[in-house]
Amino acid sequence: MLDEIVAKIAEQSQPEVTNPLSEEQISIDVLGKRSDYLKGYGIHKTTYIAKSQAFSNSEVLALQKVVEDQAKTVAEQSKVIVDQTNYNRKIMNMMFLMSTKCGVDPTSIPGLIPNIKNEENTFKGLED
Repeated sequence: MLDEIVAKIAEQSQPEVTNPLSEEQISIDVLGKRSDYLKGYGIHKTTYIAKSQAFSNSEVLALQKVVEDQAKTVAEQSKVIVDQTNYNRKIMNMMFLMSTKCGVDPTSIPGLIPNIKNEENTFKGLED
């Protein structure tokens, strides 16, 4: 086998060979290819994708920390949105009650009635 490889390399290095094979290709031709390992060379080939996806532990940990921080931020923002929605609901209810007690037609207040109609038990606990 070694003689075959040496002979192929010598053959490929001749000036009349216009497109010489690489040593890797010669090894594959002589020894055969076994998955991603070249027999005889001990070369373990990895694909470009595998190389580009290799991250160090510090990079992985840093990215995990970023994801955790973002999850905390999203949870905090969700709570704020719920709190603001509840606060807005109370304001709308108070506007409705004040308008009716003052003799103002609540339908004349833009956006008040559609918001009130979509709420269940809107006035519970807000009446005198």
